[in-house]
Amino acid sequence: MVVKNRVRILEEQMGKFYIPEVVKVRKIPVVVYLCEGVENTLCMESGKWKEHTGDRLTKTEVREHLETLYMMNKFPWGKFNIDILWRKGISFMTDVWTFSNLDSWGSGALSTGMTFSGCSRDTAVGTSAEYGHVMLGREAEHRLFGGLNGGPMKLEEYLASRPQLPSQITNNQRYFI
Repeated sequence: MVVKNRVRILEEQMGKFYIPEVVKVRKIPVVVYLCEGVENTLCMESGKWKEHTGDRLTKTEVREHLETLYMMNKFPWGKFNIDILWRKGISFMTDVWTFSNLDSWGSGALSTGMTFSGCSRDTAVGTSAEYGHVMLGREAEHRLFGGLNGGPMKLEEYLASRPQLPSQITNNQRYFI
């Protein structure tokens, strides 16, 4: 019963995904998934948190947040990352997934996941909600089996396309207009 309630709370906080965008952060390609409700959080301005006054975070604000997060934290850098931006109350949360050793592991890339509140590591909330795991699985399936003859895609090809997510976890809307 407790586990069921915890999952329900995380689903409500993470919400459905917007259509993702690919941005470069510190020369690393990052697939950015924003979740419904993230626009009601705080945003970064000049290294300090302020209440967000617009309807939505801008692509620049998201990139600045990720630049600051990556600069302030030391974690293993991969060939690409998948970041999930979501909210927990009024806290701006980011799940960072790094993917490395894309071609040298027989079972797919090596991945490392970390969660941050603002720019500080948060180990109390878990690694991701189930929606996040479904999305990560679809991304891996897309990269590993979506290439020529059902094989792995080249990184550039993978970054240029996104997998179809189940309708239950996506609103099929672009966040950045």
